[in-house]
Amino acid sequence: MNPPTPSSRAAQVAVASAIVAGCALRLSGLEVHSLWFDEGHTTFLASLPQGELLQQLHGDRHPPLSFLAFHAWSALFGNSDVALRMLPALLSCISLGLFAWLSSKWLEPGAKTCAHGLYSFAPFHLAHATEVRMYAFVEVGALLALC
Repeated sequence: MNPPTPSSRAAQVAVASAIVAGCALRLSGLEVHSLWFDEGHTTFLASLPQGELLQQLHGDRHPPLSFLAFHAWSALFGNSDVALRMLPALLSCISLGLFAWLSSKWLEPGAKTCAHGLYSFAPFHLAHATEVRMYAFVEVGALLALC
């Protein structure tokens, strides 16, 4: 195996820095906004007893795993805004690592650095990274499938 070149080493440092900064952005300010309507619906479903939750999910078009995960998460950590937002934020942090691994297989060092910078700091992605919905689950699932 060849030793890393200075440019690839710099790209690795840049990507690692983007991951750390991206995680910091996702894990900070979880209490700034209150839950909005769809998040309230997720919270309501997650608070139901498991049998009733499964019955409610039978006719729902959204992925049931996210509701079941929020149900288990809220049983362990409570229903506060911060506690509920922490689960998708952590999943989004995992997605940053998965994306880094995937991009290292597909892209050259310079392109990897650019792609990961965009992925870590995109406002749209940051906005959805902490929503109490299924978005972070879909993101991690898609990246796992690609890996």
